[in-house]
Amino acid sequence: MIRVQLLTLVLGAVAALASCSVRPVYNDQEKALAQNGVDRFHERYNRRDYDGLYALMDANVQRGQPREVAVPAMQQTVETWGNEQATSMVFAKVFPGPPIQVRMIYNTTYEKGNAQEWFIWTSDGKQASLLQYQIFPGSADEKTIKSASSQ
Repeated sequence: MIRVQLLTLVLGAVAALASCSVRPVYNDQEKALAQNGVDRFHERYNRRDYDGLYALMDANVQRGQPREVAVPAMQQTVETWGNEQATSMVFAKVFPGPPIQVRMIYNTTYEKGNAQEWFIWTSDGKQASLLQYQIFPGSADEKTIKSASSQ
């Protein structure tokens, strides 16, 4: 009787694990996908391709923020900052999920000033989708960010 219960428990655990959509996380690959997403973001931003920017957003984010709400916010950001001129990554860290997230901070020079850009990307292992984007005036200090992120 105990063997049957144990076998049932083991088979149940195996079935539960097999039904999960778990995939290996390769930090370098995830960061590269997110970096590619940032490059596409800046390219579309400078072209004022709002539909293209919206397409970068994760499907769950799009459901929560319809195009009619997102595009005016994008337009306001472009009007406030102007074109992106130069950017450098300050921080990138992979958070294994689910969902897998890559959080990144960039110091970016725009026509109208310097800003920090904060991105959160998720990926399916083939392409990154934007979960969140925020922009703040000023530059991020790399030492402070790395110190805070290690705690």
